Amino acid sequence: MMRGRGQHRRDGSAVGAVALVSAGALAVSSLLSLQAGSVASAAAATAQAGTTAVGTATLSATVETVPVPHAGDAADDPAIWINPADPSHSAVIGTDKQGALLVYDLAGQQVQSQAVGDINNVDVRSDLGDGRAFPLGGRAISLVTATNRTSNSILVDELDPATRELHDVAARVITVGVEAYGTCMYRSPQTGSFYVFITSKAGQLEQWELRDNGAARWTAPWSGLSR
Repeated sequence: MMRGRGQHRRDGSAVGAVALVSAGALAVSSLLSLQAGSVASAAAATAQAGTTAVGTATLSATVETVPVPHAGDAADDPAIWINPADPSHSAVIGTDKQGALLVYDLAGQQVQSQAVGDINNVDVRSDLGDGRAFPLGGRAISLVTATNRTSNSILVDELDPATRELHDVAARVITVGVEAYGTCMYRSPQTGSFYVFITSKAGQLEQWELRDNGAARWTAPWSGLSR
């Protein structure tokens, strides 16, 4: 679970938390709560169906990260990097949307903190040795992209599997034309091309194609916009 300062319950439970479990596996833990009226309605409906109503279920994280650098509404989006050679050496990449991109080990300890701006969402494509990794400079890499709301741009990093640290591999600042908010990556099975998608709070969408610029740096030509 990514932990924010002052936002963690004493019993270890959390809403929408990412929990780290044994053998490097990861699970998503959540808190499901029904208010009294909803429970009554659910009980009536299930009684008619001859089943038993379920009220409240609480799942607690097995392991949590140390707090992110900033307090308040800061800890936000996680992405899981898988180390195919040693799953116990995998990592959690998390955003501090008040000023950082962070990497944690599976014990929840901080490996790296990049004070690169207000990072909102993050995505990762791991090199699993299956021929579908992002190539850069003639080698397969694990690629991390994130939305930087400070510069309204796309952050593009490589994750070093030996150190689990991130390194900037963008050829330039990739400034987007909408409010940078959500993001995810995609590889086309037809063409093998790589893309990063950016969404705004207003529901706008930008699509950028990621390309090696010939000097082992990523560049991103404009691909399209949907409003």
